[in-house]
Amino acid sequence: MAPDFPSRPGRFTNPEPIPPPRRVSPVVIQRFEGVFEVDPELMEEHFRQQRMPAWDTARIVGARHDHIGDVHSQFADSVVLAGEESEIESDYRRSEPE
Repeated sequence: MAPDFPSRPGRFTNPEPIPPPRRVSPVVIQRFEGVFEVDPELMEEHFRQQRMPAWDTARIVGARHDHIGDVHSQFADSVVLAGEESEIESDYRRSEPE
């Protein structure tokens, strides 16, 4: 049986099957927990899509926090975390008359 991803110079075969996509929204799919993708079929209208092996997705996802940390250390004076309460809004709420 031929592998899902044929081996070519510079590429590896994929021993792991790619999970079927689960639709999250009209434009987003999810194949792996916590990894959201723009639906490749929608992008196909503009750019030919390559099939990506599961191990490559795991490699990219595993490296993204290292990459973000490196970018922050080089370019950011501070980091604002999503989901934290705004300092401005909390000051504003404290100053509102009750």
